[in-house]
Amino acid sequence: MTRIHSVTIFILFITTLNLVAETSDTLFISTDSLKHKKFYLADFDREILWRYHPGDNSDWALPNFNHNGWEKINPFMDMQEFDVADWMGIAWFRKVIRIDSSLVNSAIGIYVHHEGASELFINGKKVLTFGKVSADRNEEKIHDPGYAPYVINLDTSRVYTIAVRYSNHRVLESRYFYNKFFSHIGFSLYLFDFNANVENELLDYYDGLAFGWGLDGFTLAFSIIFFLLYFFYAKRKENLYFALFIFGISIFGTAFNLQKTGPGELELIAFYRFLQFGGVSLTFIFFLLFIYRIVYEKVIKMFWIFLLAFFLINLTAFFGSEGIFSYMMPLGIVIAIMTIESIRVFIIGIIRKVARIWILATGAIIFLILTLSGMVLPDLLPASLFNSISGIMFFFNIVALPISMAVYLAISYGKTQNDLEKQIITVKELSAKQIEQERKNAELRVQAELERAENERKSRELEEARQLQLSMLPKEIPKLPHLDIATYMKTATEVGGDFYDFHLGDDGTLTVIIADATGHGMQAGTLVTATKGLFQNLAGVKNLEIMFQQFNRAICAMGLQPLLMALTIVRIKENQLEVINGGMPELLIYRKDTVNIKEIEPSGPPLGAFCDYDYKITKAELSPGDVILLMSDGFLERQNEKNEIFGIESCKTIFKQIADSTPQEMINRLVRESDEWANKRMQDDDITFISIKTE
Repeated sequence: MTRIHSVTIFILFITTLNLVAETSDTLFISTDSLKHKKFYLADFDREILWRYHPGDNSDWALPNFNHNGWEKINPFMDMQEFDVADWMGIAWFRKVIRIDSSLVNSAIGIYVHHEGASELFINGKKVLTFGKVSADRNEEKIHDPGYAPYVINLDTSRVYTIAVRYSNHRVLESRYFYNKFFSHIGFSLYLFDFNANVENELLDYYDGLAFGWGLDGFTLAFSIIFFLLYFFYAKRKENLYFALFIFGISIFGTAFNLQKTGPGELELIAFYRFLQFGGVSLTFIFFLLFIYRIVYEKVIKMFWIFLLAFFLINLTAFFGSEGIFSYMMPLGIVIAIMTIESIRVFIIGIIRKVARIWILATGAIIFLILTLSGMVLPDLLPASLFNSISGIMFFFNIVALPISMAVYLAISYGKTQNDLEKQIITVKELSAKQIEQERKNAELRVQAELERAENERKSRELEEARQLQLSMLPKEIPKLPHLDIATYMKTATEVGGDFYDFHLGDDGTLTVIIADATGHGMQAGTLVTATKGLFQNLAGVKNLEIMFQQFNRAICAMGLQPLLMALTIVRIKENQLEVINGGMPELLIYRKDTVNIKEIEPSGPPLGAFCDYDYKITKAELSPGDVILLMSDGFLERQNEKNEIFGIESCKTIFKQIADSTPQEMINRLVRESDEWANKRMQDDDITFISIKTE
């Protein structure tokens, strides 16, 4: 806790808060934004822009200073987007945030990372200082907080102006190092819920350091052991290759930890990154030598091609004109090709029946996949998502292959003679019992093949049924001058239970149906098909209550219980809305004039449960800009890895934030939020959306 500092934020006048709150740059931060993850105010892949002005003026820290004329940039200042020639050595950055009422008088954790010096002001009050900021290069003292957590205590205010005074004169003097070894010249800034997450954040920070250094020591010791084994028995070159392979991992890990915790001198950082880049190459080179030795018992010509490729990439990475990060893709391509070559070698090993080759193959596949993922995923995934899985990936990446290789060597070293004896005995004492076992195995293989063919047949039939279900969806969405409509549906199995359709009357009346059968598979598809036919025949009935009763009686008559049909029908004529809901989730209406959300709850159970149930209509009046959102329960009940459901409240919060978007953009956002919530957990129920916005 020695690195956590508590800062008290003074209360500003109400007039100042109102002035700040009116700026178009204001960013809203809710409790949910900080509850489960870091909130990225400034980072390399974030779109949050700050107001930026080069130079130095103490008035720029004041909350009521008008910064509207300042340029908007990402304060991370990625060198591919920010022209270093425009940097003057010192500048100010400003961002206005509005907090949720639940965050008032609470503690907020903060992370800062940069290669310069900074001062953090909140509502004009200096709360954090890292190094010494100065317009004079000789007076500047750089300091990188190194992602250590700090804390600030909020007061009763709702609006805060964050101002960062930042200097980095080293960029002007050492542009080569920055262009070569750094991806940015600015700073990163993250927030988190201090009260809820401080223990985990501290444990992650210090445990990460301890784990990293412990792992470096372990790999180095492991490498020395196998160097000694090779020294005492030089004929087993696989021990040497394995020792150098482990040594490459140790070099990479040690350089990474030194970069993270050591002094921030540019030359040292460049050297550490040189070691990291070279350590990766060393690891893969000797891995390839290792498997060639195991399978071919010699070095084949293909190895020299890979060695030349690694040498050229490292040479151009450190002496070429472009930055080192520009060569990650060529390095990844060579590793990808090497992965294919490794698979080929393992297949040859299996064909040649190399003993225990599966141990190496399993470890190698895990190692190579996770290594490639670690190089590619940062460009494909949000930083928060990648950070949440990178620790697990790193652990298995480091452990899987070395352990498998070490186990292979240990078993091979101790059992070479025993294996040879067992093979001789197996050849001499092949018995009828063994032959019978082989026959049984052959029969089992035939049976497995028959079962596979049967499963393929069933899969084809299910796919045909799924295509039939999808063909029942409307081919196009009705186009009305005063309505903008978008839809989305994704089934959880081959044949799902969700369905939607539209009917446009001659007088311009729009009737919308969204339905969800209580189940999946062929029975659910049958009920959906029946519902489609009922809607086509009953959509023109003027009285929705009569229509709903006819739907209910028809579904009851089908006798598919306990299979039921949750159903919502919406009718829109001009600015009048009628809704009748049986068992579906709440229908949400965003009111533009009041910026509120109205919920219309179900008026009864799913259809087919009670054949004479009296369902009631709910009516509402629509205004321009209002948005209607219909959904199936697959979205609201989607679970994450902790078995927590997404829930209606999270849906309403997001819906309110995106209500000014187009219906299609709203649905895209909701789908994205659902996938991020579930992380890697598979979708286990159908998800359907209909979004209607009045013009």
